[in-house]
Amino acid sequence: MEKNQRKKRSDAEYNQQIILTTMEDLLEQGEDISTKKMSDIAKISGVGVGTLYRHFESKTLLCQAIMDKKVDQMFIEIEDILAENTQWPVRDKINVILTKYLDLKEANFTTLNFIEKSSSHSSSVINIPFFERLKNLLIQQFENVHSIADLDFKLNLMLNAFSSDFYYFVKRNQKLTKQQFLDKLLDLYLR
Repeated sequence: MEKNQRKKRSDAEYNQQIILTTMEDLLEQGEDISTKKMSDIAKISGVGVGTLYRHFESKTLLCQAIMDKKVDQMFIEIEDILAENTQWPVRDKINVILTKYLDLKEANFTTLNFIEKSSSHSSSVINIPFFERLKNLLIQQFENVHSIADLDFKLNLMLNAFSSDFYYFVKRNQKLTKQQFLDKLLDLYLR
């Protein structure tokens, strides 16, 4: 019986990996999986709809699972850069954190935008699963050097400037580059 359970777990892990790999491949080809039905995703992945739902109750959870590895890699890169450059001013450290986040956002716009907007409560960057982790990393940088009143509120406000709608509005309508956007934003908080 234990052998059967291991076989089932092994099959389940295999099916989950097939689904994730297939969706990652589609994303790399420029497909917007947020517009696909779960039944289409199951068919493309070569699994049954029940199998897909057993692993991912919703498209949002599937998109989050796809992003997990990329998000972890982003944080590893950020932490490595910060560890190698402890002498940097706080502005440079925060700039690197936010630049890496924008790199991730631009490379995975449709997926992150879908996650952002999938909450029934609001359409906000606060809905991304790693929002608190990102905010806590920023808090650490500010607390090491600056004493800023209402830091939590100000960081929530700052990070909401990274909502997909606002960020792309600024890039399109105000013609700001990523660095110009970051510079203007940081000027508001780090004068």
